[in-house]
Amino acid sequence: MVGDMILSVNKDTLIGSSYDAAATLLKHTEGIITLVVCNPKRDVTADGSADKKMLAANNATGAPASEPAAPEEVVDPATAPIRPGRECTIEINKDKMGLGLSIVGGCDTLLGVIIIHEVYPDGAAAKDGRLKPGDQILEVNSEDFRSIPHNKALTALRQTPSKITLVVYRDESVANGNAGKEEDLLDIIDVELTKKPGKGLGLSIVGRKNGNGIFISDIVPGGAAGVDGRLMKGDQILSVMGQDLKNATQEEAAAVLKLTSGKVAMKLGRLKASESISSDTPACRNVTLKRGTNGFGFSIVGGHGSPHGNLPIYVKTVFEDSCNNVLHRGDQIIAVDGVRLEGLTHQEAVLILKNADDIVTLTIL
Repeated sequence: MVGDMILSVNKDTLIGSSYDAAATLLKHTEGIITLVVCNPKRDVTADGSADKKMLAANNATGAPASEPAAPEEVVDPATAPIRPGRECTIEINKDKMGLGLSIVGGCDTLLGVIIIHEVYPDGAAAKDGRLKPGDQILEVNSEDFRSIPHNKALTALRQTPSKITLVVYRDESVANGNAGKEEDLLDIIDVELTKKPGKGLGLSIVGRKNGNGIFISDIVPGGAAGVDGRLMKGDQILSVMGQDLKNATQEEAAAVLKLTSGKVAMKLGRLKASESISSDTPACRNVTLKRGTNGFGFSIVGGHGSPHGNLPIYVKTVFEDSCNNVLHRGDQIIAVDGVRLEGLTHQEAVLILKNADDIVTLTIL
């Protein structure tokens, strides 16, 4: 029954075991499985004394017979609250418009994890009322989102059935920030882009569907923003050349960006990712290399349609006689000067590296 305590599995005691250890043990059992279980709330006789079978089971597994541990409270995910500082499982019924939220991040971005960017008004998530911008999505219908590329996460969310189960994490700062200033949710990033004559900054913008805010919706490979490597989709543009854009319309922000020239100073806001959850998640970094006699000093392996299947592009070898001390064998190359390598063949990736400038910026996972 719900609430039963599992004391042992095939004579392997679970007393004092962690959740993960217990789940692993149960997962790998085969054939006939013998469980020793008890329920302190159920296995008590009318006179108040503990049932003899329960006491015997406790003694056989080394558990204290007098005070068995109480089972954890069973919470209905359809109504369970999201409590800051812990993983929470919730269940939401989608409507014809879908879940009604947008996401940013992914293991192939500088953010590293999947974060809820906006909860659309009148959508299923807004009607449910529990999810907020800044919440980190850890799982969707048992699919792990802790280390998933952005596009794969989008596809997974779109293909979910009408009832969706989410495991989410809300940091204390997100909870407090939503109650106070929205800026508390953001990491502030200052960048300076060089705008070439007759060209733009290499980015597209979009306004929030509900409320104020101008956000980067796309970054053009090879453009000023892409070459810089620090900007990403979902970043909020807070100011350009000192002009505040927090409350600007999309048209006003577009006009400000269009009139800039030369070196363009921008202040960006990026939703914070929880350190306690994302600390074990691989993070992207940018490295700059200079071409030498051996090219950039490394070789690559992998690619779409490789003999081992559709793989990302990885660093295969770092040449000993190169000055390259920032790359390591097994590093995944996400982008070259802002040009994404996802889905490219090995030869296409080689060609991009061969045609790159003598000083190249790589985004590495």
